[in-house]
Amino acid sequence: MSASTTANQAKDTAHQMKDKAQDFMGRAKETVQDAASSAAHYAGQVSDKAREYASEATDKVKEYASDARDKAMEIGSEMSDLVKRYPVTSILTVFGIGFIVGRLIRK
Repeated sequence: MSASTTANQAKDTAHQMKDKAQDFMGRAKETVQDAASSAAHYAGQVSDKAREYASEATDKVKEYASDARDKAMEIGSEMSDLVKRYPVTSILTVFGIGFIVGRLIRK
């Protein structure tokens, strides 16, 4: 085998290796881009779900706050009616509770 034949074979082998390396790099680039695209897609889905759960939680908190406000208004109205119906008993009850709390605080 002559030197020029060996040189040509080496050159051909080098070109083949270069082509294979470029092909490999192209596929690797596509794989990384696909992975990045998938990650962005899933991140968007997670973000949407988190936003949905936060919205549901906010709605529930508003509902509970509204229920608590309504219940407090109802209890306040009932207490007002009791005080109007039994003013002397109400005053004595409040005085008695205040006296007991005062005694507990002093000890």
